[in-house]
Amino acid sequence: MALFRFLNLVTLLIATRGEEQRNRDAKLLPPAFVAERYGVNVGDRMPIDTAGKIAKEAKELGERSPFFAAAGNDEVLMLPEVFSKLNPDEIQRDFAADGDSVDEKSLRDTRWWGRLYIDGWPQSIQYLRAHFGEAPPQGMKRILVADPQDACFPLKNSKEADGAIVIAMRGNCTFGSKGVRANEAGASALVLVNNEDGNHHIPAPDAHDLPMSVSMVARQDGELVLRSLQRGQHLTGALIPIHCTTESKVRVGNDLCQAATKADREIIAGMAHGGWITAGDVTVGEFLIATFGVRVPTTTPVRIMAADPPTFCQLPLDSSSFAGMAIVVQRGDCQFIDKAENAAKVGASMLIIVNTETSLSRFGVEPRHRGLSVGLPIVMVTDIAGPKLVEIARNQSTVKMALSTSVSKDTWDEIRAFTSGEVWTQSEVQNRDIFSSAMEKFAGWPERLSAIELSYKNKSR
Repeated sequence: MALFRFLNLVTLLIATRGEEQRNRDAKLLPPAFVAERYGVNVGDRMPIDTAGKIAKEAKELGERSPFFAAAGNDEVLMLPEVFSKLNPDEIQRDFAADGDSVDEKSLRDTRWWGRLYIDGWPQSIQYLRAHFGEAPPQGMKRILVADPQDACFPLKNSKEADGAIVIAMRGNCTFGSKGVRANEAGASALVLVNNEDGNHHIPAPDAHDLPMSVSMVARQDGELVLRSLQRGQHLTGALIPIHCTTESKVRVGNDLCQAATKADREIIAGMAHGGWITAGDVTVGEFLIATFGVRVPTTTPVRIMAADPPTFCQLPLDSSSFAGMAIVVQRGDCQFIDKAENAAKVGASMLIIVNTETSLSRFGVEPRHRGLSVGLPIVMVTDIAGPKLVEIARNQSTVKMALSTSVSKDTWDEIRAFTSGEVWTQSEVQNRDIFSSAMEKFAGWPERLSAIELSYKNKSR
């Protein structure tokens, strides 16, 4: 008897859940009038103007409009609505404690947005996670362009796409179709580049349970990455979910908008934003990249040319000779972005700005969108490296760029504390100890040592 009651209970639960599922599915399907009056059903293609008529009529009848997804050739695909995988109930919560892998995974998997960090790229790129698919993969991945670029057909470069972050353009087919194609190729994630201004969380009723990550980035950011890849740059990066909160019992400090996990924060800390320049076996000097532009080339030699006029605040009378060259310009007379825009106009491959002192900084541009129109690498070198580069340019020689986390903004901020006098005291004995310790710490870095020595001499006068 007990077994009989148990089986009845199981049957009732199955029937109840089945009814709930049928009711849920019914709510997600297009209204009945669509099939009755227009003769179209879920999965059917139709002209855009027909979809417009259906949406208008649904509004007039007080019905929910069907979901229409672009299908190319001025047609749309009518699909059922789906529930989003982005749960608003999970938004407000605290950070996970470092080492709590279960809570860290939960936090990471439920973030709606994040940033694409590319090693050597001037700045991170915000992505918005799709309403479908899974959370972004963890760790650094290769980045490549889908072939075809819209990912509307099976990828020709599926072998290279396996395990990679695939970049594709929006358009010509549904978001779900693109996700399916990338997943078939073994991609770990698909990042779509918007084909219009703005960004949003994209839907895909035709691929709701896709077992991979899909996100979208804004048009200008994405196009810069696409162009760099198409020019042969080898890029690696990580999709890192970001968590923001107004207060935290776990994380200390004022910055409460950070990567969701400790592992992701370590990836960000390991990104290179500087390096050094060599000519043959000789190190010319260190550099820091600007916060706009694209990644510096590190696999091929770079031909350099001294700017004329030196500050490059005006376009040269004959600009043809600068095409494809890394232009060495002097700081001053105009904004960094003005120099960069002029370098782009003459077809330069890179811009190297020589500072007026022995220091380096990661300069930027406001408003940000102005910098997104400049698709070339931009770096700063010291006043020591500048004359060396001009001499190399005079001899029509090449240089090579090497990225390294050993050259960073934080390090040069520390050097700046010497040159500004912040570290020195009123005691000469203490100053000698500070000087000796700094010279030992930065041994092997000539420009840093030179800056410290000059600062110490000026202090001693």
